[in-house]
Amino acid sequence: MNIVKYSGFRLLVGSLILGGVFGWGGFVAMQDQVIEFYEQEPNYFSIYNTKEDLSLQKYLGNGQLLVDSTYVPIDLVAIDSDFTANKASRFLLRKEVAEKFADLAWHFWKDNKGDKLFITSTYRSAKFQESLLKKGCSRLKCAEVGSSEHQLGLAIDLGIMTKKGKYIALTKGSVYYKWLITKGADRGFHNSYQKGVDIDGQMEESRHRRYLGTDLAQILRDNNQSFAEWYAVQQTVLDDYLL
Repeated sequence: MNIVKYSGFRLLVGSLILGGVFGWGGFVAMQDQVIEFYEQEPNYFSIYNTKEDLSLQKYLGNGQLLVDSTYVPIDLVAIDSDFTANKASRFLLRKEVAEKFADLAWHFWKDNKGDKLFITSTYRSAKFQESLLKKGCSRLKCAEVGSSEHQLGLAIDLGIMTKKGKYIALTKGSVYYKWLITKGADRGFHNSYQKGVDIDGQMEESRHRRYLGTDLAQILRDNNQSFAEWYAVQQTVLDDYLL
């Protein structure tokens, strides 16, 4: 087990001990149970930091907001790619995400015989997000300030431009969508708004891709889960072991 990642859980439980929720002996016994559970079901216990704004796995949705509503990532860079249909350098993402997307764009172009990804949106500031809402964008279509994955610098909205110059919206079930589900996960990208308001807290957005890192994105793809579904499972498991 990765003790460094596990230390976050120890700190959480430690705070409950100090708060008088249960004693040290109870913690030791529960710790052994959690380690055993993790070894048996590693994909169902969160070893990711879903709370801090700077985390690549920060969860936003269903009432979970940015800690700092004015958060601006410190490592935003222009996308460096010649394999998008529009000028990639006009768009900002966090450094790791931009590099992974550039690799994704090249493979998309290669595998789809010259068709290219068309970027429609990447990083959006809190101020820009607020302006969208003031212009009348529905809350179901536009996240409230402090709850947009775009503000994290981890999200990108995409369309397709064919080699013949025809723009195609990215739609669920299309060959392009299926390619991005499979190959996107191999580079850390996930369609976090794929199952509707009741599950994901947002309307379905086939064009939307959120970077989570390769390991987690592949887990979600292989289990046919959205990020929100996975997050809910983590909270349930944690509750079961803390209560």
